[in-house]
Amino acid sequence: MSFIWSEESGAYSDDSNHAFTSSKNPRRLKIPKNSLEALTTYSFKVIGFMTDSPSINNSATIEVIVEQQNLVALITGGSYQQYGRDSSFTLDASNSYDPDESAGSFTYSWYCEADIKTDANCTDLTLKGNSINQSVPMNILPVGDYLFTLLVVKGSRNNTAQVNIEIVAGAPPVIKIAALTSAKYNTDEGFLSVKSTIYSSSSYTSVWSADSSDVTSLFVDSGSYVSTLSDQLNIVIALSILTEGNTYTLRLTATDSEDESSYSTVSFTINEPPSSGSVEVSPQNGFALDTS
Repeated sequence: MSFIWSEESGAYSDDSNHAFTSSKNPRRLKIPKNSLEALTTYSFKVIGFMTDSPSINNSATIEVIVEQQNLVALITGGSYQQYGRDSSFTLDASNSYDPDESAGSFTYSWYCEADIKTDANCTDLTLKGNSINQSVPMNILPVGDYLFTLLVVKGSRNNTAQVNIEIVAGAPPVIKIAALTSAKYNTDEGFLSVKSTIYSSSSYTSVWSADSSDVTSLFVDSGSYVSTLSDQLNIVIALSILTEGNTYTLRLTATDSEDESSYSTVSFTINEPPSSGSVEVSPQNGFALDTS
């Protein structure tokens, strides 16, 4: 048998992808990612016919509706961050993005919530409206725990991200862990690279560790797996040795020459196969190659 694929609505052009003609298995149509536009309906048609008798044929059409994806809101620096009351710091949302890359601009809103069980208080903090960054001056926030929330909006879509901030006395090193490219990873993706920066007015030492991990040694160091890594800003995690379904929290701690320390954490989850599901077929019966 032979097969001819086409898109009937005119919304899709195969001139650059060659998906209609390049498949090794012509029974299947594989459209490359990012080829379809959000909020667009496509009508794909296949004609199957006997190669030596083209008049014996049949066709089928399927409608594909492409929905919009959720926005991704990200705050750089890690999910938990410590700062000294005597230091200023900046909350950065520049890594937030729209997976659909649709037209339009982001708007940003920031919110500060103080943990009443501590001496935290957001009263003296003024947050700028629609700003991709928020600068927090020194000595504005009392020592205590805070929850900062970022709301990103684009058109009718929105998403939020949160970061826990602890303000401590003094001016310990400032640690920033780069935002991860995803919240979930597969064990067959190889390795995960995590980058960071540390700012300190004096010399410091640092160490990477994992919080409550079921895998003792998950950091890669010169071809070996180790439980901690000292004085390295950028580290590599071996995804293949991690457990599907588990969440891992990486902690970077820095201590300066005045014995003041701070830390930041970042978390990710290892994907696991779906546990259950269902399949529905419609229509439940028919006649193949019936052209009468």
